[in-house]
Amino acid sequence: VINFAREHKRNILFTSNLNLHEMALDLADLKSRLMAIPAMQIAYPDLESLRHHAYQLIAKLQLKLEPGVIELILQHSRRSFAELTHLISELNHFSLLEKAKINSHMIKKFIRIKSSCHNSYL
Repeated sequence: VINFAREHKRNILFTSNLNLHEMALDLADLKSRLMAIPAMQIAYPDLESLRHHAYQLIAKLQLKLEPGVIELILQHSRRSFAELTHLISELNHFSLLEKAKINSHMIKKFIRIKSSCHNSYL
């Protein structure tokens, strides 16, 4: 595959949860070829980036939140833009069903319900 990609000027994307040095590769030729490929680590987003993303989502959805609510959401959410987007969307939907503002009380109720369903994003 690597040779084919080079010959045809194609790109390959390899992903792994392990660093190449941590992999037990028995084929020296394969390990050598993989070591020659540029590698990079993609880290989880930092808290400030998640906070900025949350504020953008809140503005886009035109939600009004009490002070501290975004911090509460971030405190209990996973460090992923996709998960945060999904969580805020679910909170918005839940607030519409409950006919209640998104505040700390509503978020705690949401957490209890999600936890009891064993399908928690928090």
